[in-house]
Amino acid sequence: MEKFSFFNSVNGDRRYKAEDWANYFNKFITNGYFPNIASNLQVIASGTNMKVTLRAGAAWINGYMYNNTTDFDLTIQTADAVNSRKDRVVIRLDHGKREVKAYVKKGTPSVSPVAPALQRDADAYELAVAEVLVRNGVVVITQEAVTDVRLNKDLCGVVNSLLQADTTAIFNQYLDWFTRTKANYDQDNSIIMSDLRKSVEDEKKRYNTEFTAWFQNLKAVLDTNTAGNLLNEINKINDKWNSMLVELDKKSQAVQHGLNIVNTPVSSPLGIEIQGRTLENLLGKDGTVSQTNKVYTVTSSKYYLIINSSGAQVTVDSTAQNTPYKFTGKSSVKLTWTTGMVALYEVDQATYNKINIDAEFSGSKLISKFPYVEGVQHLNPVVNIAGTNPSYLYTNIFLAGQNGVNDVLYQEDGQWKVLRKWSIDKNTKAFSLLSQSIVETVQVEGDLVASGAAQVTIDNGVVVREKATPIKTVDYYINRTDKEPSKLKNKTSRVLFLYKNGLLETKWAKVSTNAYGNEAIVIKESDFDPAAEYTVTYLVLDKHLFTTNVVDAKVTYNQSLASTVREAGEKQADNSTLLFAQQAQVSELTAKTRDYGLRLTPRRSGKDENDIFTVTEYKMTNGTVRKRSELSNPNAYGSYLTRTETAYFENGTVQGVTVFNLIYDADENFIDEVERT
Repeated sequence: MEKFSFFNSVNGDRRYKAEDWANYFNKFITNGYFPNIASNLQVIASGTNMKVTLRAGAAWINGYMYNNTTDFDLTIQTADAVNSRKDRVVIRLDHGKREVKAYVKKGTPSVSPVAPALQRDADAYELAVAEVLVRNGVVVITQEAVTDVRLNKDLCGVVNSLLQADTTAIFNQYLDWFTRTKANYDQDNSIIMSDLRKSVEDEKKRYNTEFTAWFQNLKAVLDTNTAGNLLNEINKINDKWNSMLVELDKKSQAVQHGLNIVNTPVSSPLGIEIQGRTLENLLGKDGTVSQTNKVYTVTSSKYYLIINSSGAQVTVDSTAQNTPYKFTGKSSVKLTWTTGMVALYEVDQATYNKINIDAEFSGSKLISKFPYVEGVQHLNPVVNIAGTNPSYLYTNIFLAGQNGVNDVLYQEDGQWKVLRKWSIDKNTKAFSLLSQSIVETVQVEGDLVASGAAQVTIDNGVVVREKATPIKTVDYYINRTDKEPSKLKNKTSRVLFLYKNGLLETKWAKVSTNAYGNEAIVIKESDFDPAAEYTVTYLVLDKHLFTTNVVDAKVTYNQSLASTVREAGEKQADNSTLLFAQQAQVSELTAKTRDYGLRLTPRRSGKDENDIFTVTEYKMTNGTVRKRSELSNPNAYGSYLTRTETAYFENGTVQGVTVFNLIYDADENFIDEVERT
């Protein structure tokens, strides 16, 4: 069919539809957004809720105009509890509705989410201006989740016209300027590099001469016997150090725990920075099994966080909530959950204000800061290792670390297996000093027996794990004041867990009657195993402040390792006196080397009409000139034919003067310089 446009109508014989005008303009203007202002149709996250803001701007779709005159909000639908998804913010031309408007196209939740496809057919045509990653469980959209795709020509692109200006003359003018400037630069650079090469060679010769003289003097000071003895002592230190490293490599301390750590640095005598502030699960052993309408007492003036290890919802006061979930202002809370292990933490106000607001304290990133896995073992590589530890876990020192990665292990059928690895994203560094005693101040869960891999003892730690002796009075009791053998070493603030042969035991109850401290344990006679070994994890009375740093737990190493370190430290001290004799000469050489290095930095001056520096000086840190190079005798083309180099002593007097003839080719390009005889 032949179509044409546009003519005046006579008695209505030339009537045109809106689509005719759209098709007409579509031939001259391409689809996309108008970029005359950088923020046109930009999508901005709210940072406080599940909304994004579409900035004012205009777009062109198949000949139809879209114009947004003011910023307005678009709502992102509720996040999936398990998987993440990608949504798209689109400008949609809808022929059926006869409109062009902005929408949010919801994606499909998936382990590897992809954005929904754009509709581009006879019914509608869409341009995407942004993609929004909606992570599982989030309640706030942050800017890092928004990807700007306006410049992607396959999704949106920039409006363009078939009419373009002729820029050939401007480009040719720029090319001529660039060619002339580059030629000048090449000439200047050739002269400067020649000057610098000559100076570097002179300094190398001077440095070699002085070093040779110093070394000959050193050989004269150290006779054959002294030098040989010194070498033997150094070799002994190296051998002892290597043997100590072998001992260190054998020691992998493992501390089983059920607590968590928030990022607060605690220093130690070894120079190892430990990240830590202990958090207690206020639910105790209730958190390990499902609960229905269980009421817990809290304080209305404090701040709390709820986390489910499986990511499932927890019903809080009859309302299902996604976790992590925070609350404050309550004197009690009623909880219900059917899957996963649940932890209730008290946190400080600063942390509370960031939860589900700051990107680093939302979703999976928040959960990784508060990992609660009962029966989990963490191994931290820190000795002589520069790496990172993003999970802020601290249970113990892993002395054989080589890769800067934390292994999280779980126990199954009596064997420890890898559950998860944390990758590197936060810088840490640790080192040891042999001259110091090897005693480490740390935060750990308990007093483990020495028969396993652990070499940890607790003097008066906040959270203690201790072997217990149940005593029978009808049933079996632990920590009764009237049953002296059953008493624990410290008064209990709260009993946390009971273990039977190292595994979590659930068949027990708390009692307060005759308790040494606040709580004791009772095990029914029918549930008691006389052949088993029972251990208890508890809080020490008057020693637990789970929102402050705790530094009264100690790690000590076994005797063989301690003696190795102590002997190596003493030997190092004995040999230090032999090395101090050469310290002054080494320091002097180091100072001279530093001066020589700084002196190689040129200071240029005397710029001529061709922007060439005619004077170059090399100065020491105190400002004394040690070498000066000056260009002179320019020819008709502006090229200098002579370079005069003057060397100075440190007191400023002239040491020597050298004159060079500069050689150029027929095109005035610098070739080389020749010293005058």
